[in-house]
Amino acid sequence: MTHPSYRALSLLKKGAFVKTALLFGDLETMDLVFGFPSERHARLTTIMLSGEKHRFVSTLFKPVSEPAGRRSFLLSVEHGWDNIKGQEIDSLWNKVRDDYALTINKISRYIFWRYRDCPTRQYELLIFRSKLSSRIKGYAVVAFRDNEMQVLDFFYKKGFGIERLFREIEVIAGLRKAERVKLWVNPGEKIFHIFKAMGYMEEPGVPITCRIMNRDVPMVPDFFFEKYSYRMGDYDAS
Repeated sequence: MTHPSYRALSLLKKGAFVKTALLFGDLETMDLVFGFPSERHARLTTIMLSGEKHRFVSTLFKPVSEPAGRRSFLLSVEHGWDNIKGQEIDSLWNKVRDDYALTINKISRYIFWRYRDCPTRQYELLIFRSKLSSRIKGYAVVAFRDNEMQVLDFFYKKGFGIERLFREIEVIAGLRKAERVKLWVNPGEKIFHIFKAMGYMEEPGVPITCRIMNRDVPMVPDFFFEKYSYRMGDYDAS
């Protein structure tokens, strides 16, 4: 989609992205959600694909200091992909997947393909376990770039809580000399307000839109815009 020979330089020419989306729509009457690097790309694709007017994912960030707080003495943190098993990722996902109204199916095959085996970028894995049982309480895929810790994906057990997870993440960010923690969250998600209460600040992120292909199903665009769980790692250039 980024090769000059395949880009659409005018509205008279359909680019590779548009052609792929149209072909997919002919084969599968499945609704699609798109994310774009800029408003210009979102507007052009809306015109070409007859999609809905775009809205924005929120970028949330919080400055961290050193030390940013104290780690819990009941938790141990492990670093690295060799310290987690696919079964653990799948077990945790199966327990929390119903909390995501609409998202990518983030089973271990996807997580390993997207992050561990990525040929062009490197991602770190933080694994939080109980010191008493060694059971996984949550994990986060992160990257340290431009003096900030970017949290691309994160998962946690219900009893553990997102506040505890990110308190641990912020401590690690401070120890690693990061100036702030940054992540993407859809404003329609329930956890958005938890982050705001935790002191995270908001700025507009990437635009997203959707195209409802199966008009026989009473699906409204607000369902996608309000329910879609969009993380920084879902964006291919992150």
